[in-house]
Amino acid sequence: MKHLPVSQFLDKGNNNLDLIRIACALFVIYSHAFALSPAIGSNDILYNFTLLGYVAFGGVAVKAFFLISGLLVTNSLLSNGRIAHYVASRVFRVYPAYLVVIVTFTLIIGPWLSSVSAGEYFTSKETLHYIVRTLKFNVQYTLPGVFTHNTLTAVNGSLWTIPIEVKAYFYLLIIYLVSLVFGPYKKAFIAMISLAILIEPFTPFKGMLISKSDDPSIYLLYPFFSIGCLLAIFKEKITTTSFLVLAVVALLIFFLANNDLTKTALFYIFTSFLLLYISSLSFINKIKIKHDISYGIYLWAFPMQQIIASFIPGSPYINMLLSAMLSGLLAYASFRLIERPSMQFAKKLTNRE
Repeated sequence: MKHLPVSQFLDKGNNNLDLIRIACALFVIYSHAFALSPAIGSNDILYNFTLLGYVAFGGVAVKAFFLISGLLVTNSLLSNGRIAHYVASRVFRVYPAYLVVIVTFTLIIGPWLSSVSAGEYFTSKETLHYIVRTLKFNVQYTLPGVFTHNTLTAVNGSLWTIPIEVKAYFYLLIIYLVSLVFGPYKKAFIAMISLAILIEPFTPFKGMLISKSDDPSIYLLYPFFSIGCLLAIFKEKITTTSFLVLAVVALLIFFLANNDLTKTALFYIFTSFLLLYISSLSFINKIKIKHDISYGIYLWAFPMQQIIASFIPGSPYINMLLSAMLSGLLAYASFRLIERPSMQFAKKLTNRE
């Protein structure tokens, strides 16, 4: 078992974060299946285990996504320092696939599924608002006549996290630009702000920075991104063994805590660091992932689950299996045809400087 500093862990050969992210995308499918295709007696096992209303495998996935994103993006920014590269890489990693899933569903899949006529569908303000506002990160959830007989009518209930992640990238950029004023102490400044964001939701000052929501599913996302930032800043001093230690400590405190919101945060700290630790294990690293299709799975899974639920209701496990297969195929196509070419274009664009 290797005990690597995070700086070495970040080398591609020393982690399998791609596998962890794909697993997390599948966790979201698992969690959503119980809401979209409910059956009596079936529920997310984590909810049954913790009896906490905000704890589910979907939450585990999203917190891990944000922590890993904070770690990788902050490390890239601090190592590279090129603003154009940072902006281009973030824009072309996130937006093209996001745009395609929205446009494809709205203009092709939506009319086919809708219970209203094509004319009514395309002339409805709801259709226009869905595509225009969602493309501007003001996520809309319904289209005329689509999934109206399902348990939930949302077209793509996973998209709400994307604007939050984009904001996290923007906030990090602003913090980094301000940190340049502090010269050799820029990392200390970024660490200080990251720590403030991390602890804000648990202090009387909640809401003064960015934790405006009262829903921990939402307000914990920036703190987890900040944890990733801190890991990147202190990457020479923190080891992969620390991931396991932090996971165990968080779990122990979880069992001692009485406050449900504190327990929720501690449980997600436990799962996020456990997943990081698992990604560092040598036998996990031997599982080679050629294409990181996690983003595509995340984008496409919810509408696929809704389509399946409309034909096969009340069958969460069938929903999981079929939607994982369908969204996996779509994600593969998305990576090959959209995401990878977009990332390559961003690289070429910034290499011209």
